[in-house]
Amino acid sequence: MIGGKGMNFALSQPMNLATNCLLVLIVLLQSDPAASQNMVLDDFEDLSQWSAIASEGARIEIAQDTGHTGMGMRVDFDLEAGGGYAIVHRDLPLDLPESYVFSFYLRAEAPMNNVEFKLLDASGNVWWRQRRDYTFPTEWRQILIKKRHLGFAWGPAGGGVIGKVAALELAISVGTGGKGSVWIDDLRFEAREP
Repeated sequence: MIGGKGMNFALSQPMNLATNCLLVLIVLLQSDPAASQNMVLDDFEDLSQWSAIASEGARIEIAQDTGHTGMGMRVDFDLEAGGGYAIVHRDLPLDLPESYVFSFYLRAEAPMNNVEFKLLDASGNVWWRQRRDYTFPTEWRQILIKKRHLGFAWGPAGGGVIGKVAALELAISVGTGGKGSVWIDDLRFEAREP
């Protein structure tokens, strides 16, 4: 035994400490990094990677504005002329794990309309989560889109699940029509345990 006043250590303790550290390191290295992957995809402090697309008869503009934290993206849309949709689009290459969730914060001053969250692959296939006649929250609300919420919408694949994302879109399509503003902030992605 080695030690001074109040400190007694067995000579084998350094070996036990080294063994414990090695075991912890092995466990960490063998764990699935995707299982703990949580990343900010966009904090909307810069909108240069976003583009706006509107159908004939619709209008859309994007601008930076106060977000949930820091700056966010304000989407001003007008579907009053019978326009079909207003979309914000961002190229976003991302390999998807077996289980995941996308999240973002949203608030609006807008009439009830359809809202669509879309994932596009490089071949032109689209998977989406569509909410018809969606009543927009007037206060910030976190929106979660889990893998199980996404369904195949259209494209040459004819079905299946998406494995590699090429782009992400958020769309507002005619429900009641009208015009309004939607604020979006803190777009995140989290890989989860299957």
